Amino acid sequence: MIRLKPLSIHQLKELIKGKKVICFGTGLQGQRVAMYFYIWGLEDNLIAYADNNRSKVGGSVSYQGKDIPIISAEDILNYDPDKIFILITSIYYEQIYEGLNNILSGVDIQVASLDETSDVELESSTYLAPSKENDNPIIPKIIHYAWFGGNKPESITRNIENWKKLCPDYEFIEWNESNYDIKKNKYMYQAYQKQIWGFVPDYLRLDVLYKYGGIYLDTDIELIKKPDQLLFQKCFGCIDGSLTMNLGSGFGSVPNMDIIRKLRDYYDDCKFVRQDGSVDKTSCGTHSLKVLIKYGIEINNKFQNVDGMNIYPMIFQGKNQHSGKVKVTDKTFWIHHGNMSWFK
Repeated sequence: MIRLKPLSIHQLKELIKGKKVICFGTGLQGQRVAMYFYIWGLEDNLIAYADNNRSKVGGSVSYQGKDIPIISAEDILNYDPDKIFILITSIYYEQIYEGLNNILSGVDIQVASLDETSDVELESSTYLAPSKENDNPIIPKIIHYAWFGGNKPESITRNIENWKKLCPDYEFIEWNESNYDIKKNKYMYQAYQKQIWGFVPDYLRLDVLYKYGGIYLDTDIELIKKPDQLLFQKCFGCIDGSLTMNLGSGFGSVPNMDIIRKLRDYYDDCKFVRQDGSVDKTSCGTHSLKVLIKYGIEINNKFQNVDGMNIYPMIFQGKNQHSGKVKVTDKTFWIHHGNMSWFK
């Protein structure tokens, strides 16, 4: 096995162009990566998934009408090593590297991990300045957040107090069971009934920003500086460690913004609880990507405008949540610590 040094997105794409790719890991991130290949125009290069879970072997991952087979790690030995590249898509990439090193001992197959690419991208991430689309602030000075499921931990309470100290001229609105109709959307209500709190705000935050405008922050976001510079644009979001836009990492909008409505209304057709009673823990980033892909979003960790939403690169929120790497520059407005509780 040849473990490659961490690659940038550009280097990863260039490598994939000349190879057939096996993605190792069929979890939430692994399945989302099929969308990245599609966006890059490299969907035909993704030929298989590998997984250590024997119950998954023989199944498939489906995307855009294509069923991509799931194989075992040992099955990789059946492929021509000169033509194959393995991309680890699991957050447990170090353990997978170790296992593959044993299985592929003496076999010259190149291997890299997507989360290490995220670290490279965070390190090099930058943008010119917050977009200024108006001479005057147009996003209201309102910071929205949500809390469900009982009392807040002391660390969360302290964090919100720090927001208020940093932004004394902002209005703060906490959304919870007492002031928001959680039955308004089926996906949200099912997540609430299951007490899987990390998914409950996914619809709510879009709904309240569409109605009132302002900035939404997850409660594990540490504000680095006042967001005043962000108020001169109609709509913004940012990239997180997944390499795509994550609304949980903070976003803002004027009221009645059309892309916010589209992202919200997507959830009208979603169910959190499947027919068999299992829950669908597809991340909000993946759900949002299914909307944004229609409007030309790129997976490149660069500033881009997608249907009126300015999407900032990873340095805007300063962390790769998958690896824990943090970097703060003058381009960082906050750090989304992201405890990944929804992922487990």
